[in-house]
Amino acid sequence: MLDPISQKFQAYEVFTGIGDSTKVFVKLGYMHRVNDSIQNNRLAKVNTSNTYYLDSKWIQTKNTTLSLYANYREFKTTNNSSPSQKSINSRLQYSQKLANNGIYWNTLFETNAGRLPQLLEPKF
Repeated sequence: MLDPISQKFQAYEVFTGIGDSTKVFVKLGYMHRVNDSIQNNRLAKVNTSNTYYLDSKWIQTKNTTLSLYANYREFKTTNNSSPSQKSINSRLQYSQKLANNGIYWNTLFETNAGRLPQLLEPKF
């Protein structure tokens, strides 16, 4: 017997990239994912997604880091109850240690476009 919250997924990913020994890199990739959930007391496909992404680190030294991650995702339900959902998300992060590690500076810029899952507030 399956638990009512049982789920399963299959994911396939293809990527290519270039990097060096200084941990500076650029990685381009694609991921296809199929999600299964309980439907009529059995696991059945409920949605699929296709994600294209860029993951990179432009600067990586002892004191400084600059990285960028961005993705485009198309999400489709199998029963066509809603139109496909498209989203673009990105994160640019810069950090630096100054004054002999006495000061740590971190700057983060994120963008989100499209529908994102709702996060529930924790109950205490």
